[in-house]
Amino acid sequence: MSTVKWTMVEPSIIELRLSRREALSTLTWEVARDFHDALDSVQANDTRVVILTGAGRAFCAGFDRNGFWGPGPARGDGEPWRLLVWVEELSRLVLRLHRLSVPVVVSINGACASAGISIARHPNPAEPGAPYLHYLRSL
Repeated sequence: MSTVKWTMVEPSIIELRLSRREALSTLTWEVARDFHDALDSVQANDTRVVILTGAGRAFCAGFDRNGFWGPGPARGDGEPWRLLVWVEELSRLVLRLHRLSVPVVVSINGACASAGISIARHPNPAEPGAPYLHYLRSL
């Protein structure tokens, strides 16, 4: 089951939903992989707008420390290496969002912390002057 849900809301409007409701949509290696897959789908479709949101009571409460130690890219041993690889992965996600050719509307539906802030606050110029909106839903 994908941890990032991809839904065509209307023709040319895609919603990406971080869907780890039970864990406040925190990030793991699996979520990162699913997020990249969802962005591939965005780029493969005739998308004009992306809506990015979370599931349940959180947008994204950072990274999941338990999932951080789970299966993921291996490079070196110990926490410092895992942390470096994780920061590189988060940077790749933010850069992909930044490089999308369409505007991104971020619907922050609850808790947003740590890596979630990095994802929510990415600049997405799409083209000079393209809108980048944050929408805070009532909590």
